[in-house]
Amino acid sequence: GGAAGDHLTYRAINSCIRLAHSVDGMALWTVEDIAAQDGTPHPVQEAMVQCHGSQCGFCTPGFVMSLFGMYQNHVCQGKAITRELAQEDLSGNLCRCTGYRPILDAAQQMGSLPPARVNEPDLLQKLKLLTHSGQGPEAILGIKISLFPSKWLDQTECG
Repeated sequence: GGAAGDHLTYRAINSCIRLAHSVDGMALWTVEDIAAQDGTPHPVQEAMVQCHGSQCGFCTPGFVMSLFGMYQNHVCQGKAITRELAQEDLSGNLCRCTGYRPILDAAQQMGSLPPARVNEPDLLQKLKLLTHSGQGPEAILGIKISLFPSKWLDQTECG
């Protein structure tokens, strides 16, 4: 996620070709980070399970992260996910085994599951500290950090 004023914008990226220095000052999640600390799946992950959106698993992380961006940018803003929106937002992901119908079904179903949201005010404050200080995350946050973990996810509501 990147800061856009007083909120974050979310998008999935191709991590294979993204240079590490280019995410400096951004929040970064992986598919492992979006579940709650107690292991409860994020609504994106749960929708993929309920809709049988994964078969071999090779493409699943990419779809889950694209769905996470869609969830944060649309569901948490009170906007519905249409089939057309899901097709557009998932257009860069390829699946050879499952087919796209269950994945598109998951995109539309994730908004009906118990909500989860990123604690954006807390995260934005930490990102601003990193950006303005010129120091690394270890100096600012007092911890060694390479990405922003699930402790910044609040499983109660979208905001």
